[in-house]
Amino acid sequence: MKKKKRLIWQIFPSFLVITLFSLLAVSWYASDSMRHFFLDQTAVDLSVRAVLLEKQVGVHLSPIDPPAVDSICKSLGKQSATRFTVILPSGKVIGDSRETPQLMDNHANRPEIVRALAGDTGRAIRYSNTLLQSMMYVARPITENDDILAVIRAALPTTFIDRELNSIQLKIALAGLLIALAAAGASLWISRRITRPIEAMKIGASHFAGGDFSRRLAVPDSEEMAGLADALNQMAAQLDRRINTIVSQRNELK
Repeated sequence: MKKKKRLIWQIFPSFLVITLFSLLAVSWYASDSMRHFFLDQTAVDLSVRAVLLEKQVGVHLSPIDPPAVDSICKSLGKQSATRFTVILPSGKVIGDSRETPQLMDNHANRPEIVRALAGDTGRAIRYSNTLLQSMMYVARPITENDDILAVIRAALPTTFIDRELNSIQLKIALAGLLIALAAAGASLWISRRITRPIEAMKIGASHFAGGDFSRRLAVPDSEEMAGLADALNQMAAQLDRRINTIVSQRNELK
């Protein structure tokens, strides 16, 4: 015969699983939301840096002066720890803060450049084979009389975002662990609070079964348990009266 589990070990794990699942869901949502927040803030920051560079390189685009553009990119890139790249509508690079423009590939097919050439602000995150790390790119078009003269692209490594997220995730994990321990204690307390009256009724019923009708069960706080305890007490009282009546009648007959 299969051994039956105590009620507390059927209630307590359910409470604990629900609590842990809720904590995991909240932690994942918070981490994902913060990652998007950091990425959005970084994209805004890069867009502002591109605007600042636009004012300085714009005067060298009509006519085009590649050496001057490249010099400005390298100077501002070093000062702001940002990678700046200036690309012509054909995809040719004429300025870059890290590399020699003449040695760089055509950028016309880059997603953020394609978006910028369409007149919008382009944004992309991918691994840079040049810098050997993951980068966020934000590209903006430089226009004059509704014509796109060039595209300015600003980029930053996403490693600092990952470091911040790892730190925050560690703090969330520690807080989640403390909450889980507290929830486990609370779940155990609630489970025992539910099962304790039932265990008391079980003991009282065993006394009734043994013929001891003098005991009375304590009435719990909950309505359902109180009703059950009252019913058992009334049953015991009725059985006690009937047995006493039967014993009395038997004694009279003798």
